[in-house]
Amino acid sequence: MFSSKSKGFGRKGFDVEVRKKGKWEKINKKPFNKRAANDFGFDAVDNSAAASYRLKANPKEQKLANYFSLNSIMGKSKFRKKKEGDFIIHIEKRGKGRIDTPGEVAGISAKGWASQRLKKMKSFGGFI
Repeated sequence: MFSSKSKGFGRKGFDVEVRKKGKWEKINKKPFNKRAANDFGFDAVDNSAAASYRLKANPKEQKLANYFSLNSIMGKSKFRKKKEGDFIIHIEKRGKGRIDTPGEVAGISAKGWASQRLKKMKSFGGFI
C-alpha cells in the first residue's frame, strides 16, 4: 500500500537571503510561504544593517514556518525592485530615511537580527 518513497506532507517554500559584503547569505532556518518570506525579508532589512534581500525558491517539500508582520497589512513600502536573473531583488531606498531603527543604528547583522526575532517568536507562540 504505502511505499517507502512517499512524499509525506509539506509544500515548497522560499528562503530569504540578504546581501552581506557582496555575497548573498541565507538568514532563515525553515522555508516560508511567499508572503511570510517577503514579510520576513522586509523586517530583516528594515531592522538590520543589510540594505537588500531576495527570495530564493527552496526545492524541498517540507512543513513551512509561519511569520506575521504588520507591515504587509499597513501596505508599508520603502523598497524598489530590481530583476537579476531569476530573482527579484528588493533594495531599500537610499536617502535620509534609510537608517531609521535602533538595529540599523547599532549595525546589527541581518543574521543576528533573524535569530533574535525567531527566538522571541518561539517563546511567545509565534505572535511577535
